[in-house]
Amino acid sequence: MGIFSLFGKARPPHPETFPTDTIVPIGFWDGRSYQHSICMEVTYRFDDVLDVERLNHSLTRLLQLGEWHKLGARLRRNDAGQLEYHIPREYTAQRPGFILTSEEFPMKAIEHPLASKIPTATDTPRVLGVADEIVPICHHAQAPRCLDDWIYTDRPQLAIHAASFTDTTILTITFLHTLMDGMGMSSFFTAWTAVLRGQEDQVPTFLGFDTTPMHTLNSTIPVEPFIHQGLLLRGFRMLLGAMYIMWEYYWRGPEEQRVVCINGSFVDRMRSQAMQELTTTKHDTNAPRVSFLSESDVLLAWWTQIVVKALNPNPNRLLVLMNIFDFRSLIPPLPGSTTSSEKKSIAVIGNATYPAYTFLRVGEIPTTPISHLAAQIRHSLVQQRTKPQVEALAALIRATTEAQGVDATLFGEPSSLLMVWSNWHKGRLFEIDFSAAVTSIGVPTSVGNGRTNPVGRPSYIISNAHVGGPMPTNLGPVVGKDAAGNWWLTWRLPQWAWPMVEAQVHSAVLAK
Repeated sequence: MGIFSLFGKARPPHPETFPTDTIVPIGFWDGRSYQHSICMEVTYRFDDVLDVERLNHSLTRLLQLGEWHKLGARLRRNDAGQLEYHIPREYTAQRPGFILTSEEFPMKAIEHPLASKIPTATDTPRVLGVADEIVPICHHAQAPRCLDDWIYTDRPQLAIHAASFTDTTILTITFLHTLMDGMGMSSFFTAWTAVLRGQEDQVPTFLGFDTTPMHTLNSTIPVEPFIHQGLLLRGFRMLLGAMYIMWEYYWRGPEEQRVVCINGSFVDRMRSQAMQELTTTKHDTNAPRVSFLSESDVLLAWWTQIVVKALNPNPNRLLVLMNIFDFRSLIPPLPGSTTSSEKKSIAVIGNATYPAYTFLRVGEIPTTPISHLAAQIRHSLVQQRTKPQVEALAALIRATTEAQGVDATLFGEPSSLLMVWSNWHKGRLFEIDFSAAVTSIGVPTSVGNGRTNPVGRPSYIISNAHVGGPMPTNLGPVVGKDAAGNWWLTWRLPQWAWPMVEAQVHSAVLAK
């Protein structure tokens, strides 16, 4: 529950309001209830020693550049109960723009009881460690974990912690999901590392808070209806759907976030086989036609089969697969800025994602070829990742929220099984470059040492979300593909489902 307990001592009054602060209301798309219920904690392992002072100095400098100053805003809830940002005029030791803490360990990471548990890549698909295992070394003891930890303190948005070993640096960034999504985090690192390299001319223009392209969705009139509008749960059916989610939340038992590593060669083989099946198998007239499948399409199809078999729900239930995509490229961030070069020089710090919905009957999933599942996933993405469909879904979400008084836009059937897949691969997080902060190389880059990641780039990334309140299980991000081609994902499932997941992953290895 964070630093204040629901049933413990009363919450303190809100912190002092500074008359020199600039107040900016949080927009609809950043202030949705599920976003301020999630505290993101993303950890990066570097096989090198980073200079923490350089990190601190460069980030301090970034917040002095143009609109990047906004990144140190404080989160508040006003008298009307609405969230808003209070942006200090300047940052001082008493009111810093971010919090960066560090701890040094005079040993190699492998010699530390917790750091040694950080998973390493495997040459076959494997379910690895529990995400929570290494949390104590990933953040400061006073690091925020929920909304209250921001709104009842004068805490800036970003809390960063560096655990330094003689051969490794573990860098963790903590923030509330209201601040940004995975692509926003990627843009933040692009700006930070540009300053670190001394290339301030390569820092992208900051768009965030009151200047994001998502604001255009507030008034845009859609030119077409959302393709799945007829599956929107309304009235009593919506209430039943919400009750079903709550029922499963309280009766599914303890849940667990696990780390999964899938080697690239395994994914490549699956994709090649799937593409071959699509071109040689007789086409089902009811199945969508696609000419391309991405690695992510095939990986998601494979993982969907594994998870559904492990959960073993009623075969008559409908699986609502929500494949989260970034829509920044669909909406010009500034009037007239439509070229790719102009978009690349802009960092949209906020939440600009929607789901592409795929509806599958549970009983059919285990026996459907991966190629056909992947084709349906690809078809849904192509169909819904368009500007008209994004605008249509935005209008539907706003209208539903205003009509119901709560943000609960549900599609499918009241008893649907939800699955949420968030793909961060587009952000290329394994390619963030902190080499300018490296003081010594931890693992040699010479052939034979097993290192594939360049100096100053992460070899491992894990997302560990702290959720405040009821939240559907069966969700997580695919963090991306590392330098060796391995895919990493963090997934949340009921604890009892993981043995079956592990057994299936092992069987897939044996059957390759």
